[in-house]
Amino acid sequence: INRGLPAQDVAHLLESSPPKERDLLWSMIEAEFRGDVLQYLTDDIQAIYLNRMNPEELLAATEGLDTDDIADLLQQLPDTIIKEVLVSMDTQDRHRVEAVLSYPEDTAGGLMNTDTITIRPDITLDVVIRYLRRHQSIPDSTDSL
Repeated sequence: INRGLPAQDVAHLLESSPPKERDLLWSMIEAEFRGDVLQYLTDDIQAIYLNRMNPEELLAATEGLDTDDIADLLQQLPDTIIKEVLVSMDTQDRHRVEAVLSYPEDTAGGLMNTDTITIRPDITLDVVIRYLRRHQSIPDSTDSL
């Protein structure tokens, strides 16, 4: 299950399984992969598993997700849990998630992706391109620098 199937397929497998088998399958999913799977579950089933997770598990599950996806998951939780998860995040991630959470869920602000590439004014484009190619880490939706 763990990364052997795409997250969408694992979510479909969970949703099409009876509750007892679903719980067994869920327990077999690695913590780091759970966030990917949660994104593709229906709201009802997603809520069941989100509400069973403690803040540490939620933090592990949201590691590596886009900011707007983290916000979508957290919005379904009680405020006290949201605060615990946010406090556990590093400062930059916390500020990004808080910015998205400050907007209503289905508005442009609530849907925005805050992943950006910030470049100092004294750095040339050649240096930036070399850096990005070497580290192979560029946000998916980057279309210009």
